[in-house]
Amino acid sequence: MGVYPDYEGELLLEGLPVREWDKRALYGRISPVFQQPFLFPMTIKENLGLIPENPGASEHAEKKREAVKKAEENVWQALASAELADYVKGLSDGLDTKISEQGAGLSGGQSQRMTIARAFFKDAPLILMDEPTSALDSVTESGLQRAFERLRQGKTAVVVAHRLSTIQNADRIYVMENGRIVQQGAHQELIAQEGAYRRLYESQLTQAERRNEA
Repeated sequence: MGVYPDYEGELLLEGLPVREWDKRALYGRISPVFQQPFLFPMTIKENLGLIPENPGASEHAEKKREAVKKAEENVWQALASAELADYVKGLSDGLDTKISEQGAGLSGGQSQRMTIARAFFKDAPLILMDEPTSALDSVTESGLQRAFERLRQGKTAVVVAHRLSTIQNADRIYVMENGRIVQQGAHQELIAQEGAYRRLYESQLTQAERRNEA
């Protein structure tokens, strides 16, 4: 995202070094989903990125009203894709429901779905995900995985994760140890090899089996 400009090698987006991108243009092409969902003390539709406009009495008022209506339809579509539409429809103020600071009052899964809905609404070509499910239980994670798969369609997704269920469907997985790439390949390729990925996978599988037995 251009936050740290001092790095070795080259980082290209659409063939252009990230250092040379105009920041506004760069951010317009990226939708981030972070480990800790960040929500503003604003309405749901404002959190997704729709800033309501007052059409006023200008000659273009009708066009503005139509644009706002279309944008709200896109907000509902984004919420549906993130499996959050039914929850919002059940709120008395719907899209105009005010969210407390940092999403207080929402569950962890609902807050994370809100950030995923934001990414759907923005519809940027590059999705960046940083440990998006690490703090969630397995049931909530399962629902979010479905939303992730829909979000990634037709886009480039870069996902950082320790929980391997988050990345099993990736086209290519890079395994890092001590700051270096030690393995790369698809999930099944890496499972078939002796190495860090298989050790981590077997460890997480054992932990999941123990939780199920408990």
